[in-house]
Amino acid sequence: MKATGANGETRFVPNIYPEKLVAQQAETTYLLKRFYPQDADIENYADYGQIDRSKMASTLKEDDIFAVTLTPKATTP
Repeated sequence: MKATGANGETRFVPNIYPEKLVAQQAETTYLLKRFYPQDADIENYADYGQIDRSKMASTLKEDDIFAVTLTPKATTP
């Protein structure tokens, strides 16, 4: 995902594990706002985020991050 899709923007790449995909369970990924819409120093940066907020630096405040929640849905053939 990108903020607007423009060239040079950060690619945000949240992940959803197969067992949650099959079970159609939501997965939240936490990403850093400082890379939104792009990193000032790295063009086309990719941020994969973190699904466990507690594994992110303890110095980060809630204002430093944003969350993306993916919820898979079954499709019909």
